[in-house]
Amino acid sequence: MGAICSKQSQAGSAVCVVRDENGAPKLVLTNEYGRVRVVPINVVPNEPAPPLPDSLCEDIIKEASEKKYDTLFKAMESLRGEMNGWAKRSFYVDLAAEHWDLKAPESLDTCPDTAAGNLFKGVYFINRAWDVRGGDLAHKVKESAWPTFQSCLETARDALLRSASQDQEDPTPHANLCGAVAMGLQVESCLKKEWFLEAVKRDPLNQKAHAGRLSNLCRKWGGSHLEMHTFAEETVKKAPQGSTLKMIQYDAFYEQWLFLYSITKNKPETKKFLNDQRTKNISMSLYKEVIEAHTIQDVSDVSPHVRAAQWLLILGAKQEVAKELEKLRPWRKIIEDGIVGKALEDPASIDSLIQQLSA
Repeated sequence: MGAICSKQSQAGSAVCVVRDENGAPKLVLTNEYGRVRVVPINVVPNEPAPPLPDSLCEDIIKEASEKKYDTLFKAMESLRGEMNGWAKRSFYVDLAAEHWDLKAPESLDTCPDTAAGNLFKGVYFINRAWDVRGGDLAHKVKESAWPTFQSCLETARDALLRSASQDQEDPTPHANLCGAVAMGLQVESCLKKEWFLEAVKRDPLNQKAHAGRLSNLCRKWGGSHLEMHTFAEETVKKAPQGSTLKMIQYDAFYEQWLFLYSITKNKPETKKFLNDQRTKNISMSLYKEVIEAHTIQDVSDVSPHVRAAQWLLILGAKQEVAKELEKLRPWRKIIEDGIVGKALEDPASIDSLIQQLSA
C-alpha cells in the first residue's frame, strides 16, 4: 500500500519498485536524501489483486478518491483503545490520506474542526509535504518546493496538536508528530522525545510512535546505530510475550542494512552485517516467537507482517518469506509497492530479489 511499504515513514527510507520512461521496472532504494541506488529487475505480470478481506478499506479508498471522508469519520467514532482500536484508527486515516488528491489541499478547507477532522488533516498534509518535496537528493529538490514543504509540515503539526488537545486519549496525533513531522521540521531533540512520550503515555505499546522514535534515533538523522539498537532492544524487552511491537527490532536491523547498502554503499560491510550470526539468531528467534504462528485478523496486523517479510527477504530467509507472503496475499491490493509488493505480484522473483538485496 502506499500505506505500508512504499515508505518506511514519510521522512524515512524505503525500498520500492518504480518504472522508467519505457515502462521497465526498477528496484529503488531511498533514504531521506532521496534516491540513492537503482537496480533493474524482471517482472512477470500476475493476476489483479483480489478484493480486500476488510470491506471498510474498500469503502474508505473509494470515498477518499472522491474527496469524501464520511465513512472514515464514522468508523473512527468507535475505534478507541479496545481491540487494537488505536492501530486500526491510524491505519484507516493513513489509507484515506494516501488516496486523497495530494494536489488539492483546498479540498480540506471544509474539514470539520474536530479531533477526527484535524487528525486526518494532519496526516494528509504530511503526505502532501513529502509529495511536494519529491524523492530526489536534497540539493536537487527545486527551490520552489521548500517553502511549500515547510508550510505543509507546519500545517500538519498544528492540526495534529489541535487534534491531540480535542481528544486527550488518542495517541495517533503524537505518534505522527514524533515521526515524520519531527524529522521534516528538524525540531529539537527534547521536543521529539516529548511527543513520543506523550504518545506512549496514551498507548504504551503504540507501534507508530515507536517506529517514529526509532527513525529519529537512526544514524542518518543524527543518532547512531548504538542509540537505535538500544531503543529497539529496550522496546522488545518491555513488550508482552508475542507482541508484534517486537518487530521494531527488525526495523532497526533494516535501517542499519540500508545505511550500509545505499548510503555508504559498503558491500563488504553489508555482507558482513547480513552474515552476522547474532543478527540472524535474533531475527529467527523473534520470528518463531512473534510472527510464525501469528495470523492476520484485521488491518492492525498487516504492517508487522509486511515489515517481517521485508527484513526476512533481505536476510535471505526464503521459507519464512514464503509463509509470510501467503498470509499477506489477501491484502495484496494495499501492498502494491516495495519489495514485499513485488514478491506478492511475482512470487518467482524472490530468488532474484534476495540476490540483488544482498549484492
